[in-house]
Order: sequence, then C-alpha cells, then structure tokens
Amino acid sequence: MKKKLSLLANVDNSMNFPQSTIDTFALDESMKQIMISSVGLFLKRASNHFSVGVISKQLDNELKNFDIVYMNKYPLPASFNTMTKKGVINIAIFNKRDVINVDPRDLYTIIFYCYVYTLFNYVKVKDSMATTIADFLFSVYMKVYGKKYGLAGSYESEIPKLRFLITVHTLMSFFNMDRKKAYIQATNLSTANEKSFNINLNEYNFTEINELIRCLSDSGVLKGLNTYYFVSTMINRFLPHNICMFEDIVRFISVLAGSSINANTLFPSSLQFYNRSMYDNILNYVETYIK
Repeated sequence: MKKKLSLLANVDNSMNFPQSTIDTFALDESMKQIMISSVGLFLKRASNHFSVGVISKQLDNELKNFDIVYMNKYPLPASFNTMTKKGVINIAIFNKRDVINVDPRDLYTIIFYCYVYTLFNYVKVKDSMATTIADFLFSVYMKVYGKKYGLAGSYESEIPKLRFLITVHTLMSFFNMDRKKAYIQATNLSTANEKSFNINLNEYNFTEINELIRCLSDSGVLKGLNTYYFVSTMINRFLPHNICMFEDIVRFISVLAGSSINANTLFPSSLQFYNRSMYDNILNYVETYIK
C-alpha cells in the first residue's frame, strides 16, 4: 500500500494520529446516532447487496470500529488510522455539516468503503488477482484514451504495448513483483515485450504512477500524455477522490466495492461497464473476505 498518493498532491494514504487528535474532528454523539439510525433505515433497501451483513453488524456495534470525523482538508472519504487501528470516515466529503442532510444511501456506502479499506490494510490481495486487476485497468485506459490516441484505428498496433505497460505497472506497483517477472507476465498477456519499444523501459520506475504516465508518452503509445492531463481526464470521469485507485491497490479495491452500491454519489457505478467480467470477478473476491 502506498504511504503517499502522488495524484492527490502527496496526501497521506493512511493516518497516524492519537485518539486525542482524531477526537478534535469527531462528530458529536448525537450526530453519530442520527447517522446510525439513517443507515439502519436504508438496510432493507440494500438487502440484496453482499455488504448488508457486515454493515448490519457494524451498526449493532454502534460503529465503534470507526471514528466519524469532519476533516475538510483531507480529500478522501475514509482512511485507516495506524495508531488507533480504526477506520476513519470523513463526512466532509459530502460538503454538508449535518449528516441528516446526507442521503442514507451515501452514508451506507461510505461506511462500506471504509470497512473494505480497513479490511485490506490487514488482508493482502492475493497475487492470483493480478491478471484480473491488470485487465480491468487496461480496459479503463483503452476506453478513456483509445479513441483520442487512435488505438482503435490507425494506431491499433499500439494496443499490445499499452496492455504490456499497464500490466507491468499493475504487477510492480500493486503486487510488488520484480521487474523481470513482471515483464515476462506482461508479455504473456499482451504479446508485446520490452524489445517492442524504442526506449529503455528499465529507466522507468513502474512502481510509481507518474513514471507510467511518462513512459506512455515517451514510448509514443499515448504520446503527449502528462500527469496534469491524466488527472484532469480521470477526475472528469471518476471524481477527484477516486483517482487514487490508479496508484494504490487498497484504494482500487475499495473504490470498486463502493461503486457496487447502486445510485450512490461517491463512487461511479459506470466503473462496471469498463470491463464487466473483470469487475464482477473483483467484487466476488471482495465478497469472499467480508462474509
């Protein structure tokens, strides 16, 4: 898991605060009880979703595994506090001071997101999921940039190279695979290899998203792509707090989990349409850990 999220100006991914510091941002007990009641009323409407059992248990426990805070300078919906070992739910993401003005569906979703994020701080995503996640991310890049860069037309030959680079980044950044093994696995998935490029791929640190973006541009696969353009296009599609899914595996898993709550406003349900079979496989994987 990344300590800092570079696409969000190096914001801390996890928190490391004593309880006394967290308490200065915490919602008062009456607001917390309103939140519990609101989400409780939504439970029946969510009865067909695989999250309902764990959310019900968290409500029965009065959300004692979470701190509910209002941190308007922290740009993410939730985090994990390594000092207190508790999830931190950041209501400020809704831009509303009073939780009574937040849709119960969104309150339910942010609790689920925080639960998944906290869980996968303890549970390592298995290497067997690497190909599935790489395929999903490749589909996103293709649909976001493919038409603009002609990958579905005259530059179709660049598609294997794009798949190769996305796979290498996924394996090295998300799964800590060494470069040599990542190249071999990426070649098996894409048919391209490191010799397919007119640049030296070994000069790029594929554990970092900014280096992947630089390589995509330098290689000519997505020529002219830079971090600013990448961030702006991904924000337009997925909202600012979700772009960290492209650089951190726990955020990626959590965003996809949150997006599966139909009609919530935090995590776009459109994610499922980038690659439905891989999306479903990832959700099935999450489900096996929260039953």
